[in-house]
Amino acid sequence: MADDTATKEGQMVAEMHTLAKLALRTDQAVYNVHTGLCIVPDVNGDGELFGAQYTHTSLDVLLSAGSNEMPESALEYTMSCYPASGTAAANRLDAIYESEEGINAYADDLEKTNSLPQMIDMMVANGKGWCLADPYSIAAEAGIVPRRYLDVEYMPDNADLEDQPLGWTDFLEAAEGNVAYAMMLVDRTEWAYPSTMVDEDMRDNEVAEIGGKLMLTNGLPVEEDDILASETVETVELSDKDMALDAIKQGKDLYNVNTGLVLHPFVESDTKNLSQVTSAFVSLPLLTGADGHVASEPWSYAVEHYIEPDGNTDGRIGWLPEFADVKVDDTHGIESKSSIYAYLVKMMGKHGSGWCFGDTKSIAETAHSFKLDKDLGIDVVMRSNHENRCIAHGNSKDAPDNR
Repeated sequence: MADDTATKEGQMVAEMHTLAKLALRTDQAVYNVHTGLCIVPDVNGDGELFGAQYTHTSLDVLLSAGSNEMPESALEYTMSCYPASGTAAANRLDAIYESEEGINAYADDLEKTNSLPQMIDMMVANGKGWCLADPYSIAAEAGIVPRRYLDVEYMPDNADLEDQPLGWTDFLEAAEGNVAYAMMLVDRTEWAYPSTMVDEDMRDNEVAEIGGKLMLTNGLPVEEDDILASETVETVELSDKDMALDAIKQGKDLYNVNTGLVLHPFVESDTKNLSQVTSAFVSLPLLTGADGHVASEPWSYAVEHYIEPDGNTDGRIGWLPEFADVKVDDTHGIESKSSIYAYLVKMMGKHGSGWCFGDTKSIAETAHSFKLDKDLGIDVVMRSNHENRCIAHGNSKDAPDNR
């Protein structure tokens, strides 16, 4: 039984790997119908990939924003309704950045990009429910097939008079079982047979057969060998080294959901030097609000509860050793000159698996991936940052002062 479970989990990761790579290669986004997470690759007009952006939008919101019983595109909704990270508006769109200047998403080997393993790591943490972020794919993954598709009756121009009209099963068969593509074919019918439309779409790179399935490819040519997951899909998770580097460069905390260790890199605002990393232990139950949501960030909790009025921490907050300041934008410098970077990675390895960034969303998603949410009663469907702050301080989001 254990071997069967491991096999199924491996297959699920391989499918996520394929979907993530397809999205990166063809400038599409991926969406989870259960958790609302949407990951949007940042590809410019020349096909250069610079990373990815992500946010949460529930399926209910997309359905309300859509029309004709179909959801809105999660890609279009994300890019139209959410401000980009770093703008004056409240940030609801976070980012995964490349350490390189950019990588050609159409030609280069995407296994070399930082975005792919980070996307897959986030997808695995969110579990099942992933699809491309277009309306058809979202509807199909959510089990939504409006009646107009199921009841379709279509006569191609060249059909004989005695022929029966084509129905939903004919379109589904032409789409080789891809419900999203079958609905798209119904909406595009003008005169041709569905099978003729499929042949034309394959020539025009609108679809491709990948792993025995027809998949939408956004008009961009792909080769099956470039998209299918490699045999080492178990290595796609962010390594401790990569996660530590990202935390330092992006000013994030690191947290282990299993052991409760939080590591807080301190980067000087004026010199942009990494001068120290502070640490503390904050168990996961301490971060969980009464309603089951992860309501506090671990370092904020440590600052509030572990530092006495006179500044004494009573040994509950520690410092990792450092011998010299190091510029955080010097990737090689961090690795080769900074003892703190090496010690940080060593500390992460010593505490084993369970690492994530120290924000409430990452903690909830990682707790879910380790099945800790079931033990602790944590709800992985995250609230907005404003609601989380209200919960963390014991306030109601409906109170006048919190509006």
